[in-house]
Amino acid sequence: TSALPPERSIIEAAATTSGPATASAAIASRVDPPVVITSSTTRTRSPRRTWKPLRKVIPGLNGIDFASFIWAWLAEIILLFLFFALAGANVFIGGPLTLPAIVFLAFVKLIKFSLYLLIFAVLVQAILSWTSPYHPLQPVFNSLTKPFLSPIQRIIPTLGGVDLSPLVLFVICQLLLLIPISMLEAIAQRLIPLSG
Repeated sequence: TSALPPERSIIEAAATTSGPATASAAIASRVDPPVVITSSTTRTRSPRRTWKPLRKVIPGLNGIDFASFIWAWLAEIILLFLFFALAGANVFIGGPLTLPAIVFLAFVKLIKFSLYLLIFAVLVQAILSWTSPYHPLQPVFNSLTKPFLSPIQRIIPTLGGVDLSPLVLFVICQLLLLIPISMLEAIAQRLIPLSG
């Protein structure tokens, strides 16, 4: 296989770095810290208040917070736009498909890293359920994975008391990453022209 041009390698590396931060923000926004200790009182403070205005316009579905995802998508678009511009891509005069390609690439990358984070959450939840079911972090990972595990649990029954839904979700995420996500990411990157 031929090596990528230096400019393309820089752009792909720069675009890759922006995904984890925005995907983490979208998923982490679902979790409320149990207690915030202040100097005078102990009270609960929810980071979800940041997304409250957008939630009035974009409701969630089945426990999935689409408002947080939209915020993260917008942040990803801005980051990718800056990264591509600094890396030498013709983001302004590259053609009519350049900006839509960046928007689409931001969406694909956010889905990609959300899947990676979901895989991580499922693995940690499974390990905690086996080794330490009453660990303080268990409710955190339960809140992250429940919207995705519940539909699978309704379809696939337990086998000998063993819940197979984490394994099924893990396989589904891996298949999505290997086939459609990789293909769509490559297509979107090719639509963004390089200078020179």
